[in-house]
Amino acid sequence: MERAMMQPNTSKADRMAEIISYVFHPLLIVVPTLVIAMVQLGSTFWEAIFWTVVSIAIVNLPMA
Repeated sequence: MERAMMQPNTSKADRMAEIISYVFHPLLIVVPTLVIAMVQLGSTFWEAIFWTVVSIAIVNLPMA
């Protein structure tokens, strides 16, 4: 993300799109998909939420 932010030819719209993509895919796509998949495979809703929070803590937070 910093690499794209530092390029002088990058427009504000491109930078905004990149920032949104950093939030949209890892949080708004992956999280609900993981919860739905776990519930469909037999986990309770609260187990699915628990493991989703654990996965966010292990994968997404270190990337932030």
